Amino acid sequence: MIIALDGLAGSGKGTIAREFARQHGFVHVDAGLIFRSCAFAYGGGVPEEKPGYFWDGERSHLFVGGQEVTHELKSIAIAKKTAELAADKNLFAELVSCVRSIANRFPNVICDGRSIASDIFPDCDLAFLVEAGLAVRAFRRWKDLSAAGSVWSFNEVKDSIASRDQTDRYRLSSPYRRTAKHVLVLRSDVLTVQQSVDCIFTHVQVLQFVS
Repeated sequence: MIIALDGLAGSGKGTIAREFARQHGFVHVDAGLIFRSCAFAYGGGVPEEKPGYFWDGERSHLFVGGQEVTHELKSIAIAKKTAELAADKNLFAELVSCVRSIANRFPNVICDGRSIASDIFPDCDLAFLVEAGLAVRAFRRWKDLSAAGSVWSFNEVKDSIASRDQTDRYRLSSPYRRTAKHVLVLRSDVLTVQQSVDCIFTHVQVLQFVS
């Protein structure tokens, strides 16, 4: 089974996907982290050797050249490089292939990103949009960056996310959008993480029952 969670930066999709995977025995495939690993290693291109990906039951780990780079992938500079990479149609196709090759190793996957249901797994079993207001998303990202030692101000983070939103919504290659696959919008600025996890699981149970 493949479950897709799509959302903009800071929407909470990764937190929800990770918690769902922990509780229900799925593997969390973080498409954004995989994209970032390519941007980290090659800047403007896609590596010949695909990044290593490991889910330990709690969190995802990314490896480039045999070295773990997970913690280095959360910076705003890497996020900007990743957006540029994903905006290129040909490079995006290579990144999609990379995510699919990782996800296809596992029987039950919850994958989060910005265009999972529309482009990466259009035949997924279930898909959800995860959304929240800009200020909430910016505060979440600012808090995470501050905890990691970043000196970016809240307004700088907010402006960066707003700019990334524009790129993600209006890029020619695989823009962020709702599709017929998305059965529900999860408002993470209203629902708790656990409420979102429970909502997804309810849909999984219904799908398994009718199947």
